[in-house]
Amino acid sequence: MDASGEQDYGNIDTFEWDERAARLEGDWGQIDVSWSGVEVSLEDSTDAAQHLGASAIKDAHDQKQLGTGRTVELGESEAITIFRALNEVVVSLDRIGSRQAGGEDPDRLYLDGYFSEDGATLRLAEARSVINSAVERVFGEDESDALGEAIVYWTDRHPDL
Repeated sequence: MDASGEQDYGNIDTFEWDERAARLEGDWGQIDVSWSGVEVSLEDSTDAAQHLGASAIKDAHDQKQLGTGRTVELGESEAITIFRALNEVVVSLDRIGSRQAGGEDPDRLYLDGYFSEDGATLRLAEARSVINSAVERVFGEDESDALGEAIVYWTDRHPDL
């Protein structure tokens, strides 16, 4: 109770947090709050694979029974690393594509510079490493490798050859 006789909970004197919990303290006592990390669920869904245009992933799913409802959990820092890398690349490629469509950069130097000099490749590799570690924790190394092997990678073949 304060001097006027009203209920007074006082101030928050300390507020500490990390990626999974927080602690608040004051004259009124202490409160501990916790939360779980971000969840990514790989579902057993042919529709989802087709929607993404991911026939190779669907094939791997059919052959190896990958994605049977197991949950891959990411901590906050892992999710932020992946989100930032993907968001950066999507927005940057859109900007580069717009400039190229407008006639700027006919030799595609912006794109080359973005990936080689500006370090986008390294940031994407870091994001891939983070998600790979999380997937391996749940699926194991063999199934994680099978997911990677199901991807159709770019080759230097010209499409008309």
